[in-house]
Amino acid sequence: MRAINFYAIILFSFKIYACTCFTSNTTLEFYESEYVFKGFVGSKKYAKDSLTYEVTFKILEHFKENVSNPKKISFKLKSESVYTGTWTSCDWSVHKDQTWLVFAKKDDSGNLTFSGICSNSRLLDKRPLSDWDKETLKKANQFKLENYIYSNELNFSFTETIINLDSIIKVENVKDYKKSFAWLKLLIDSEGNLIDIIHPNNLKQIKDKTNGLTREVENTNKTALSEFEKDAIRLLSEIKKWRIKKHIKTNTPVSYIQHISIEFDKKSHSWHFEF
Repeated sequence: MRAINFYAIILFSFKIYACTCFTSNTTLEFYESEYVFKGFVGSKKYAKDSLTYEVTFKILEHFKENVSNPKKISFKLKSESVYTGTWTSCDWSVHKDQTWLVFAKKDDSGNLTFSGICSNSRLLDKRPLSDWDKETLKKANQFKLENYIYSNELNFSFTETIINLDSIIKVENVKDYKKSFAWLKLLIDSEGNLIDIIHPNNLKQIKDKTNGLTREVENTNKTALSEFEKDAIRLLSEIKKWRIKKHIKTNTPVSYIQHISIEFDKKSHSWHFEF
């Protein structure tokens, strides 16, 4: 009985939090990183209070060109839950004598850091770099952000219409639609100009084989549109200018696909939009 109580005390002395995150596209994280390298952990030293530790990597190979190539890089990281008393499903740690692939970035304070979760940084001891990994990292040096079309990728600004959509809707244009709801895709260029409005079934994205990003978009027009969808497209086509989408770190404007739902409520005689 004492043993059960003892373990219960240990369990409930920890604060437990769930973890939710998404891993960036490898090429985009490469683009956003200060350094991308393969490194061996030569040392690990805990702070006096044990809440943080410093690891120093001996660089075995730099993958990012046109940057300085330090032989060693150190990081100050948060200690394991046994020291901090806070546990999450995103917990990770670095240990001496391990080999890592590291995507190193600067945090809000300008300090160099990286993450072993929700990132392409990873321990290589059990999963070494594949030929595909090496090819992706090599080609990432020639990557140009503005050559692609984006949608839900991380680290881009939120986009919306510049004007109030309701201002273009005229109640007298409404018909007795059998179905008064539609999902549509807006293709918008890097200057915020509306290029096309596409039914999801007619959207064909041509992706780069190496990085998986969209190079081109085609409207196949294979799926017939309902009367509501045709009218929705006609109304949305009146909005020529939309917010410009930008990469947050570099402030580079990009072309993008914006998802939008449009619905007409017959009871209230009102239109509803959602991005």
